[in-house]
Amino acid sequence: PIVGGYMGRIPDRIFAKYKEEPALRHLVFLQNGGDPLPAFAAKDFNAWLLNWRIGWVVLDRARASRILEEQLRMWMGPPSFEDRDFLSWKIRL
Repeated sequence: PIVGGYMGRIPDRIFAKYKEEPALRHLVFLQNGGDPLPAFAAKDFNAWLLNWRIGWVVLDRARASRILEEQLRMWMGPPSFEDRDFLSWKIRL
């Protein structure tokens, strides 16, 4: 399964689940220019990744906000792969 993509193509039942999930709400908040919420810590994000069995996190630098990239680096450390356009982290399940 893929988490993310173009919101307009996500079925309503899946989008509703996204809106209920604190980690996804926080990522959308950061993408829209919000400051990181102190109550949402790296341990919360990493627990969510494991709970949802996320294998990779990929960030498109052309589309992502600067604050989102900075926060992902803080939570996850150095990416497994990085180039001019993309960052990606392999998650150890």
